[in-house]
Amino acid sequence: MKKDRFFKEMRQYWAIIGVAVLVILAVVFLIHHLHVENKAGILSQFEDHQFAHTLHLAHQIQSFLQARSRELQALSLIVSREDGVFKKERADMETYSKMMEYVKAIVVYNGSGEITYVTDRNAIRLDGTDRELLSWAKRRENRGKVLGLPLVQSDSFMFLLAIPLYRGSAEAAPRKPNGKFAGVVTLTVDLKDFLSHQFRVLGLKKDLYKAWILGRDGKLLYPSQHTEMVLRIISQRDESCQQCHASFDYVEKILKERHGIVDYELKNSPKKIATFAPMNFEETSWIVVINSSYDEVAGHIKKSLWEYLTLLGVVVLASILGTASVIRIDRLRVRAEEEVKHFGEKRALEDKARQSEALYRTIVENAHDAIWTVDTRGHFTFVNRRGEEISGYKASELVGKNFEPFIPPDDLPGVKDLFVNILQGVAGNFEVRFFAKDGRIRLLSVNAVPLHDGGTVVGMFNIGRDITEHRNVERALQESEKQLRYLSSQLLTAQDTERRRISRELHDELGQALSVIKLRLSFIQKELKKDQKTAGEECQTISQYINQVIENVRRLSRDLSPSILEDAGLSAAIRWLIANSNHNDRHTNVTLDDVDIDHLFSERAQIIIYRILQEALTNIGRHAQAKNVSVIIRRHGDGASFSIEDDGIGFDVFRAATANPDERGLGLAIMEERARMLGGSLEIWSERGKGTRITFHVPLEKGRSV
Repeated sequence: MKKDRFFKEMRQYWAIIGVAVLVILAVVFLIHHLHVENKAGILSQFEDHQFAHTLHLAHQIQSFLQARSRELQALSLIVSREDGVFKKERADMETYSKMMEYVKAIVVYNGSGEITYVTDRNAIRLDGTDRELLSWAKRRENRGKVLGLPLVQSDSFMFLLAIPLYRGSAEAAPRKPNGKFAGVVTLTVDLKDFLSHQFRVLGLKKDLYKAWILGRDGKLLYPSQHTEMVLRIISQRDESCQQCHASFDYVEKILKERHGIVDYELKNSPKKIATFAPMNFEETSWIVVINSSYDEVAGHIKKSLWEYLTLLGVVVLASILGTASVIRIDRLRVRAEEEVKHFGEKRALEDKARQSEALYRTIVENAHDAIWTVDTRGHFTFVNRRGEEISGYKASELVGKNFEPFIPPDDLPGVKDLFVNILQGVAGNFEVRFFAKDGRIRLLSVNAVPLHDGGTVVGMFNIGRDITEHRNVERALQESEKQLRYLSSQLLTAQDTERRRISRELHDELGQALSVIKLRLSFIQKELKKDQKTAGEECQTISQYINQVIENVRRLSRDLSPSILEDAGLSAAIRWLIANSNHNDRHTNVTLDDVDIDHLFSERAQIIIYRILQEALTNIGRHAQAKNVSVIIRRHGDGASFSIEDDGIGFDVFRAATANPDERGLGLAIMEERARMLGGSLEIWSERGKGTRITFHVPLEKGRSV
């Protein structure tokens, strides 16, 4: 009986027990997630830390070699003062060599390659390279240069620095020798001891971290382990390599990228990480590599995992104890507290509902836009104050009525379709016309959404703004712009007509009159007597001046309306225009890349195209300060395109377009208007210091084909 009673009472707290279980599961999931993230973070920090050590080591090697190079140059100044090394110089060199770190030997060779001075003969391990060294030092192009040469053996890693010697004064630096070749001075440093010291400085344990140094060709110069691999090209492998390495992809990545991080794994060994960075000194280029296993970081990860598992145990224990405590609470007291809580929450919800309703009504009633709702049958259920002002109806006159009588008959089918779509759950933005109370038609921009009640669509909520006056103003502006463009087109057409008339009058009347005057003057000059020499010379001067005036009249006539455009067509006129531009402006070279387009356009269109090109070239000549201008004409299926590009000073297109009309002039505006007259478009690109490009496209006229 007691057992049955216990289970009966426990059934009342299954929710609490379930929540506790969910909390425990959530904590387990969270701890697992944190462990995964912490593991990734520790690995990332470990990789970054090791990569920073690699960069530091590569930098230290480079700095160390640069320092020894500077010291070698200083030694060369001591040795190259006279032919031979005297006692004082020997003492200076010995003192200097003791001050330099990791220096094994200083050797001085004479011009014949014989050793004249050495600090430690046991440290000399050139292995037959002394002849190549002497040959290198004798080359004129190597004067003043420092040669770096690695001396690698299985038990040592030395680096030789060498610099040529020349006889000269004390003031002559090695970089500018002014004497005869005198030999070579070399400096041998122990990089193995230097690297061991750097490992101690960085705090890297030799049993966890290993270092390699690879040459530019992949040759292994220094390994902290596997010394039998010294001087082998690491990318070349044999059967012995296959015993440890399952893949050599990481080696290829190191040689290819020279800078980065790579993971790899050897057979029967833990996973390893290698960080690598380049080291460059003079003509020497190495890859410095530090590798280590993940054993050290694995310890941190395991420690972190035990901490998370301990936290999980605490949470589980706390959840069990908390659940047991809740179950032991008196059921009556719990019920009373729940009832009090429920009553308080109900009061709070009622207060919030009243506040929300008051706020909603304040916002809706004082909104600048009309707000109204309709039910699923299309009857108004609410209209705010702004809606009354726009429509002229009181809310009481609209509520309960259908919206259809207020919509113009022509618009009603479309409005009904919108109404159906919105009730199906599709929000919409649209414009709608309606009859106001005074009989006028108003235009609203409406944003409508379905109105829900408990998941069911019960109507439509609408927000509308009266845009009647705004749309009327838009139409007026469009009409005004249309008239303005028509007047502009007529003005440009009249301008071209007047230009042709003036051009004809200049050519036909003024030109002929000047020609007649020239003939009459020539007749007078012939009738003069021999003793009237002064009058004859004056007639000759006047005749020359008349010739100049005639030429100016012809030029003005051609500029106003070139006869070649009517006689030979648009293509010939454009070629004449460009030739004339090159003749008038010797500082600018204008080139043309064109095709025959005369048959594509009417005479009126050809004149407009010519004027656009003429205006563009005129503007370039006045403002661009360009050296080269290119004009490109291409045919397309729907017309032709024209491009004028220069390498001048350029300008700010936006600033020019928005500037005061008195400041910006009318050139660009006239070109745009002429292109628009042909039904085409004109684009302008320019940037200060990068030139300007003007492109316009002219569509094919009806009845013509490409």
